Amino acid sequence: MTEPWLILPIELYQQMEAHIMSTYPEEGCGIVGGKDSTASVVFCIENELHSPVQYRMKPEEQLQSMVYLDHHNLDFLAAFHSHPNGPQQPSETDIEQWYYFDAVLLIWFQSENNWQLSGFSINGDIVTPVEIQVVSP
Repeated sequence: MTEPWLILPIELYQQMEAHIMSTYPEEGCGIVGGKDSTASVVFCIENELHSPVQYRMKPEEQLQSMVYLDHHNLDFLAAFHSHPNGPQQPSETDIEQWYYFDAVLLIWFQSENNWQLSGFSINGDIVTPVEIQVVSP
């Protein structure tokens, strides 16, 4: 069995889920930080486009989260956003605008009226699903 690329404590999973539910029907977005593929912090960031089909993280909030990660010696592990009306994989725009080859793109999508989470490694045009392990304390 392969190791999961991202280990996500349940409380951080729930924090992201609450954020994307609170922004629905707009796309919610944010950043995940941690060490050694284990998440330890989530930043829920305003989608300044306020759109159901696009997102752009509010620059001030995105910068603050990156500064926090740097000051706490944490890695930028993932960015997340929701696809309120699908799909469960990255859109063409997601792929074209992804510049973080060492990080995961997390996408929240609805399946049978429940929010689900999928993760992807993107390197150029190559999109690879990655395993996310949600863990309880």
